[in-house]
Amino acid sequence: MPVKCGGAPQKIMYLSEETWRKNGVREECDVHFFTSVGNMFPNCSKYADALLPIAQSKGIDIHFNHLIKSVDGANRTATFQNGDQAVTTNFDLLHIVPPQTAHKFVRESALAAGTGFVDVDQYTLRHNKYGNIFSLGDVANLPTAKTAAAVFAQAPVVTHNIMQLQKQAETNASFDGYSSCPLFTGDGKLMLMEFKYGGVPSETFSKNQDKPARAWYHLKKNIFAKAYWTFMPSGRWYGKSTIFKPQY
Repeated sequence: MPVKCGGAPQKIMYLSEETWRKNGVREECDVHFFTSVGNMFPNCSKYADALLPIAQSKGIDIHFNHLIKSVDGANRTATFQNGDQAVTTNFDLLHIVPPQTAHKFVRESALAAGTGFVDVDQYTLRHNKYGNIFSLGDVANLPTAKTAAAVFAQAPVVTHNIMQLQKQAETNASFDGYSSCPLFTGDGKLMLMEFKYGGVPSETFSKNQDKPARAWYHLKKNIFAKAYWTFMPSGRWYGKSTIFKPQY
């Protein structure tokens, strides 16, 4: 961490495990999941608790609190830091998601918070020092996952508040931290993880979205993709976390 989506590193793991199993080579494969945090999904404990038994049922070895430090490609080894201990492991295939940062010109500017991301109020998305600046998406210093779903919820907040600022009115649109990480768990199923600030679940369809289902799989695979390219560019897809309904 920080990474854009806490579920992203796990998707390829579950899909690979399924592929190896269906091709009859799973017993020849050792699958390991190393993460720098202490659970399967730090953004929301409800989903973290649900993901652990899924990984265990698939025979995946979990290694919490392991921060990757280096990779030796020639010798196929990766070294992790676990507390005061350095742990080196061999690999045949390594899928890695490194910690992510804002661009250097942002990190080294007066716009950045101590994290290097743009210093904005987490609700109005307005800069905490420069009132004529707003930020959203991957570069904003917000305590939530940096996903497309989050951007869709943030964009109308920024738009509305800029329009309010132009009218010298209150910047009264608020982002509640909504984000979503649709997570493929293999075997044609998906866990539709939705949450907001504080790790609070914010499900759209069901209170049981921590249970992988085929319906969520097809929603992500077939419907979300079409909606993304059809409604997002025209501004007709906006997040549910705003306190108003956009009129533009």
